[in-house]
Amino acid sequence: MSYSSPKFLQAFIHSIKLLIEAAPFEFGSVTLLNLVLGAGPAITLFLSKIVIDEVTEFLGQNNTEGFLTIISYQSNLFWAVIGLIVLNFILDSIETVTGFALSSLRDRVQGSVQGRILHKIATFDDIALFESPELLNIVQLAEQGVSQMQRLASVTGNLLTGVFTFIPVFLISASIGWWIPLVLFLLTVPSIYTQLHYEERSWSVESAQAGVVREMNLYTKVLSEESYAKELRLFKLQSLLLERWKALFWSAFIQMRQVRKQGLVVILACSMLSGLGIAIPYFFVLKGVLDRTYTLGDLALYTGLIFEIRRSLFILIGNTADIYDVALSTAPIFALLNLQSKLQSGSRPNFANFAIYQKNEISTSLHAGSSVISVQNVSFAYPGSEKKALSNITFNIQAGETVALVGENGAGKTTLAKLLCRLYDPVTGSICWNGNDLQSLDLDYWRECIAVVMQDFARFPVTLRENIGFGLLSKLDDDNAIIDAAVQAGLALVVNRLPQGLDTPLGKQLEGGVDLSGGQWQRVALARAFMRLSQAKLLIFDEPTAALDPKIEYEVYQMLQDMAKQKTTVIISHRLALTKFANRLLVLENGSILESGTHKELMDLKGRYYEMFSRQVGKIPNPAWQFVYGIMATYGLRNHEVFFCDYSGLVSGQSEAVIEVLETSKTGSHAVWPFYPEWVEQFNLRQVTLPALNTDLSQTTLRRIGQQVNCQFRRYQIPFSPYDLRHAWAVRTIHFDLPDAVAARMMGHSVAIHNRTYHRWITLRDQQQAVKTALSRSNLQAPQPEDNLS
Repeated sequence: MSYSSPKFLQAFIHSIKLLIEAAPFEFGSVTLLNLVLGAGPAITLFLSKIVIDEVTEFLGQNNTEGFLTIISYQSNLFWAVIGLIVLNFILDSIETVTGFALSSLRDRVQGSVQGRILHKIATFDDIALFESPELLNIVQLAEQGVSQMQRLASVTGNLLTGVFTFIPVFLISASIGWWIPLVLFLLTVPSIYTQLHYEERSWSVESAQAGVVREMNLYTKVLSEESYAKELRLFKLQSLLLERWKALFWSAFIQMRQVRKQGLVVILACSMLSGLGIAIPYFFVLKGVLDRTYTLGDLALYTGLIFEIRRSLFILIGNTADIYDVALSTAPIFALLNLQSKLQSGSRPNFANFAIYQKNEISTSLHAGSSVISVQNVSFAYPGSEKKALSNITFNIQAGETVALVGENGAGKTTLAKLLCRLYDPVTGSICWNGNDLQSLDLDYWRECIAVVMQDFARFPVTLRENIGFGLLSKLDDDNAIIDAAVQAGLALVVNRLPQGLDTPLGKQLEGGVDLSGGQWQRVALARAFMRLSQAKLLIFDEPTAALDPKIEYEVYQMLQDMAKQKTTVIISHRLALTKFANRLLVLENGSILESGTHKELMDLKGRYYEMFSRQVGKIPNPAWQFVYGIMATYGLRNHEVFFCDYSGLVSGQSEAVIEVLETSKTGSHAVWPFYPEWVEQFNLRQVTLPALNTDLSQTTLRRIGQQVNCQFRRYQIPFSPYDLRHAWAVRTIHFDLPDAVAARMMGHSVAIHNRTYHRWITLRDQQQAVKTALSRSNLQAPQPEDNLS
């Protein structure tokens, strides 16, 4: 990144305008005060000349009067002395006031510029600012430019002093000889030019090192922030990371030092030339005094003028170079402020067209096959990257349908979520909502229609009330709405135990702040989504349980299931436990849709999804625990029931492969059929091999046995709890149209509990069956389209 003179001038003008806009009164005050300060030296020198000439003349007359007599008779001397005293008093006072005005100017400038930068970053419609290296460099340089704008305030004050000092002494020096100011100026120009040239070279190096500096800042963050402190010490990473920071520092420092060394030699040579420009006029004036062309007062005046010109020129040179440096440093501020997001906001839709979202019409649109979301031939690459994160993606989602996007890390799942949220727009293709291209919708409206639960959810350093209420700002002061959301997210006990309830600050960095556990923070994120649930038309769950332990993960699953009722939902996960909520699965790999269908269809396909699902068992090296996993997945057993079953039907090769849960279990004896039957062979369940656990109920309990199963799942890093296998089995029976009473009996609980737990899937199944039956029995003929127009 390089800056030519026109760009410097443009940045300088913008910077000064910003300075004036930020603090017009302070800027005007500093300008006026510096005008007086700048004129002070010339007036002081002139008054001093009068005093010297008057005293010299009086001493030449051999008078012996006292001081007061001399002052009273010599009016010029009297007023010159008074003028010097008053002027020095005024200049000292103005200098103090100028210091205060400059401090106020700097503070106002910092607040104004930093506010504009934060506003730009916070309101930038897409998130390219945080994911594009080039834009990240601009953001970093702009943030550094805030301090440079403060520096600009000081440098501008100094420059004004130099200008207002230079002009009067320059004009008075011309009375000695017209050539004197010309010589002084011409012999000083090379020094100014050279310094500006090397300031530009220094800035070019600094600009090129923005990436290095950003990496240094990342290491600084890792070495100094609390979130890294424990592992930094436990893994003894301090020396390694410090060495990396030092290597980056020296890499940047050596390049900059080389430029400065080169500039130093040239600037020193030019400074000697500038010194010659001072010597020539000085000897000219001295010769004039010896020739009695000038008085001693003239010598004092002209000597002072010459040195004041030199001083003011150095002020101008130094501060002009600083201005150049500052203007170049502030250029990224304006580059950032002038950035425009590629996202264009459309208009708010006609709400009459969105009637399908009325609660009583969702099922109708679903059975009619209405595509509420249509993704057509979408491709996308991140800014600055040529590699496609998504390639020619096409799929539809029906109103009220839950679709799971599954795949390995880097498959493109989260990228697709960003496009659905319009944090980016597709490079090619379109995403439509109820027939409206997202790019045609008002951006704020669309985002108000979405409730999102992310893996890397925000932990705002504010009160609990605000952390939840941020989900719907219009309800931020509605205690009932916030408490309802907290209760739905399982935070009731947390709220009651916090010292200030909802008004407790969250975060140790806040005074009186309290930090929450990972699971509690996850519930806060869920509560934030619950706040928006009433108006949300689309739910997006992006890896919402990736960092949770199995117990909390299961509870969160239940909450997500409750949230998804009667809502169009997209679940994004590389872990297959969440997919049990989904009506349909899309398997992504390398940015493309590899497979699509229900769980059964994809398992029958024996493709990528089958491989991913089967790999869960592959995580268990112990054959006995492989059997436990397989038997629970295939028969939907409780953890402890695995150890209290009659497996004789399996061992004998019975085709139906029915097993019997023994009376020993707390729910009594009951038979269970496999769903899917094919899994009996796939999991090799006819070879019954149970882990050697103590199942003597005189020495242990059913609960303790169940806990041991949980522990083994965690040990083998199974990304879901054992109970998830049971729930998945229950959902499969619904898809198989197994009567609810039969499924409840096989699961060992009442029909009421079964219907309450699996209400969503049962309702959807009954709706589908009812619509299918009604359509099959109807004798009504659809009218011709032209009949509707008559």
